[in-house]
Amino acid sequence: DDTAEALAAFGLVLEDDLERPREQIFWCWPEHVRTLEVWLACATQWRVGPHGATGLDYAGIEAMFRIRRLADAQDAPELFHELQLMERATLKEWARQRASQRKR
Repeated sequence: DDTAEALAAFGLVLEDDLERPREQIFWCWPEHVRTLEVWLACATQWRVGPHGATGLDYAGIEAMFRIRRLADAQDAPELFHELQLMERATLKEWARQRASQRKR
């Protein structure tokens, strides 16, 4: 429906659409798509302790880079740095969520 699309462009929804569950949309700048793809590929590379994830398994990440040919020697340091930024942000958010759950 054109009306719904036009309203959505401004973050609005038709009253009838309020009852329907909405899917979340996330935007990624083109220059970050590759990092996001690699980040998603790292989903199984977390080190986990008794209180949850402690960080990414860097040996596993390195092996993944090599096996999947995700980065050459020139690109790997920057890509790895970007993954570390995402790792720290994720660990911080998970800690915030755990703290929030304990307060309940």
